[in-house]
Amino acid sequence: MPSNGASWCNIGFTLWADPASEVSTPWERWGDNPYLFNISTLDRVINKDTDTWRNRPNPVDWVATIAVENSGKVTTTGGDIRCQKGQAVSFLLHPFNLAGDGGLKWFELDIPSHSITHGITYDMYV
Repeated sequence: MPSNGASWCNIGFTLWADPASEVSTPWERWGDNPYLFNISTLDRVINKDTDTWRNRPNPVDWVATIAVENSGKVTTTGGDIRCQKGQAVSFLLHPFNLAGDGGLKWFELDIPSHSITHGITYDMYV
């Protein structure tokens, strides 16, 4: 994260679900409605070369719960955290209910010229 004047950060999730748009933003949701997942901080930074789902940092603190409905409507509970300026930041997205049925796949997309964000967002503010 950059070292700037921001004190607070917000992690969230958006789906661009506008069928009239010329921009393709694929996503798929299945199982229980709404599909719920948590976002948690981790006990260490993720190593992209060695970590797997079975060998990953442990979740430490809850940050947010995301609900995704069949229609693509997204509701976020929580999400505000203190910014960790000048450091790498890692989060784990994991099912809210490990015994539940469902999942979510999406293509991470950011097209500022079209004001489109599709996927995980991390905003910094004062």
